[in-house]
Amino acid sequence: MSQSAPPPPNLPGAPEEPEDRREDYGSYEHENIREYGYQNGPYPEQEYKHLHEHEEKNHQEELYSFEREQTPPKYTPVSEDTPREKNPPEQKEIKPEPPKDRTVENGSRDLKILIGIFVFVIFLYLISLLFGGGGNSNENSSQTATNAKIAATTTAVIPGVAGTSTPLASHTALPPQSSSQGFFSFLGLGNQNQIPLSTQTTSFYHGWVSITADTATDIYPGREYITLKITKDNLSYLDMTNWSVENSAGQRFSLGKASYLPLEGKTNTPQALVVNAGDTIIVSSGQSPLGVSFRQNACSGYLEQYRDFFPEIPQQCPAPPRNSLLDNACQNYINQIPRCQQATAPMPNDISPSCQNFISTEINYNACVANSQDDPRFYSSIWRVYLNQNTEIWKEPHDSITLLDNDGKIVAITSY
Repeated sequence: MSQSAPPPPNLPGAPEEPEDRREDYGSYEHENIREYGYQNGPYPEQEYKHLHEHEEKNHQEELYSFEREQTPPKYTPVSEDTPREKNPPEQKEIKPEPPKDRTVENGSRDLKILIGIFVFVIFLYLISLLFGGGGNSNENSSQTATNAKIAATTTAVIPGVAGTSTPLASHTALPPQSSSQGFFSFLGLGNQNQIPLSTQTTSFYHGWVSITADTATDIYPGREYITLKITKDNLSYLDMTNWSVENSAGQRFSLGKASYLPLEGKTNTPQALVVNAGDTIIVSSGQSPLGVSFRQNACSGYLEQYRDFFPEIPQQCPAPPRNSLLDNACQNYINQIPRCQQATAPMPNDISPSCQNFISTEINYNACVANSQDDPRFYSSIWRVYLNQNTEIWKEPHDSITLLDNDGKIVAITSY
């Protein structure tokens, strides 16, 4: 067996070996047997080489640890006159701080935001009480007065039936407004005079009336008209006197009053436009040929003879009353006269004076009304309302038609 190599000398600054350690490493026999399983000594060269490498590795690790502790964290140049410390202070290990818990911080921030919003809303409400409360009280008082006025009018006389009256529907009273409109008026949500008409509050009567454009695209106001249809069921009466129609340019036109029973040769005083369920209102843009808006009746076809209505009034008048005192020649001549027309041609010579007098006095509009107004089918469900304009209201080819109640709220709207 070859001679064993001496162990490496200790490096400067390295830990010294214990005094009882022997040069020939023979004292390691029991320790090596315990750690590496070697049983024979002195050791072979191969076994000593392995042991030497192991000891060298451990020694190098100790030297590296020692040098790392003695190395300063940062190089600082110093002059020769500057005294150097023999034992520099130990560098404390800086441990990273644990991450902060942001849950409490975020919750506190959200709470502050909510409190700020709440305080801002309260501030707006207080401002609205100062600047918006007065106008709202005036509106409420005006609304109350209007409702009281409508409630006081409890009956409406039906023309053509003397001595009778029919109670008006209770829903003609306007719905009450909310007392909180002052706050929303301040925010720009409740002031109907400052927002576009298309965004106004929907009327209490919304859905009760439908609109049809008909000839709204006609450029002549006398031929331009729209149709309003009362679609509400179980409706007694509905006052539309102060209702209006509006185009896309914001121009409003009031429906106004109408005559229940117009007569020829007399002054026809218009009354409130009170309609029934299922009624149809023809709203013409031009002037009324009769000088007033009116309700059609069974004899209205006579009015078409000397006037131009658009659309035309149906020629469906009642037949003239029969008179047993008239001879056959007179009866045959009366049967030849077209319905809803007065006799304008010269009468034949064989017509007696009594027959001529009967034709001139009994076959005309006023006589037809007098003879037929007691018939339950006399009054028509069609109204003729005229806006008395000299120019067209509805533009071509496209426009919108809005029906507004007496408060300016939207009842119905359509476009073409």
